Amino acid sequence: MNKLWHQMTAVEAMQAKVDYAVYNYGDRHPITKACRAGDVTAFMAATKSVTESSDAVLAGIQNKVICGRAA
Repeated sequence: MNKLWHQMTAVEAMQAKVDYAVYNYGDRHPITKACRAGDVTAFMAATKSVTESSDAVLAGIQNKVICGRAA
């Protein structure tokens, strides 16, 4: 992926962080499954309790969704 982080949509960012999700949450975790599928709705549901202080990477993707860069 050759886009800069700020230029990526939420779906692109989620798919770029699949390996991160697998490493930190495991292959079967709902966050990992949502990232792999590019499913914004499932991602937001799975990360409902994630905050910037608990996981800045996931919070950054949440911000992309909230700011309208979902697609």
